[in-house]
Amino acid sequence: MSSYSSWPNTSAIIGATGVTGATGVTGATGAVGATGVTGFTGAAGATGPDGLHGLDGGPGATGVQGATGTAGAAGATGVAGATGVKPTGQIFLSGAGSWPATTAGAAGPVKVNFATNAVDVFFMDFADGATKLFAEAGLTMPSDWDGGTVTATFYWTANSTSTNSCLLGCSGRSYGNFESIDQAWGSEQTVTDALNGTANQVAISSATAAITLAGTPAASEFVMFRISRDPTSGSDTLAATVRVLGVMIGYTRT
Repeated sequence: MSSYSSWPNTSAIIGATGVTGATGVTGATGAVGATGVTGFTGAAGATGPDGLHGLDGGPGATGVQGATGTAGAAGATGVAGATGVKPTGQIFLSGAGSWPATTAGAAGPVKVNFATNAVDVFFMDFADGATKLFAEAGLTMPSDWDGGTVTATFYWTANSTSTNSCLLGCSGRSYGNFESIDQAWGSEQTVTDALNGTANQVAISSATAAITLAGTPAASEFVMFRISRDPTSGSDTLAATVRVLGVMIGYTRT
């Protein structure tokens, strides 16, 4: 037989809940107190460092092109300037390169030696007398010749101490491709020139008036020149042989 004993439950027995007492009356709210005096504003604080810059914005879109303005009126054309003088050129026909005309020809070319200094010069000799005398020479005109008129300037002397004058002239004809040689000369132009009283000095005449060559003159054509002295003219009073060293032909370039 067991000796186990049955003890009473150790949990306390819960008693019944008591009745809640009545809530007390809320007391009245006290009056608001007066606002206190505002204190002095404090000194401003130091400015803080600038903030970092933001990124630049992207470029904006290109605007629409504006309408083209009305074109201005054209200015008036200026007056053309005067045409300048054409450049000139010269070609020398030497006495050594000339020859006497078959009819009424001058003498030469004659080589004369001036012995003191052994100077040898070729002349075409035009004697004084009752006949107009001629010599001839030929050359090809330069490629820049304008085909216009030419002039002649005479280089000459005489073994005379006279101060009288002689009358010298020049005419010519220009020949193109396949033109006949035996044709008339153009009109002659003359010039009067005087010695200065000393023998065997070079005299240089003035240029003749413009000489119009016969034919159809053009650059690079062959031209024959005819040189003359006319002692029968009243303008030629030099009683001595005129010794022509040569003739300077003046022309105008294109």
